[in-house]
Amino acid sequence: NEVELGKQFAQSELTRNLQEPFDYLGIIRRGEHVTVLYRVRSKQKEGEWLGRLVLGYEKGEIRIFGASIF
Repeated sequence: NEVELGKQFAQSELTRNLQEPFDYLGIIRRGEHVTVLYRVRSKQKEGEWLGRLVLGYEKGEIRIFGASIF
């Protein structure tokens, strides 16, 4: 659910304080879906995290199927 995903990211201290630029790492393709991987950093927490965004087609439109930071 895109609304729930938005709420989770809005409530996360890490995701509210991401520092640009993000470092693009690559794309993995699976049928009609792609997973975009990138390295992110926080303005408040030390270290690096792996970002993941899953995009794909549904009923002829591009949709976000998942987003996470590890």
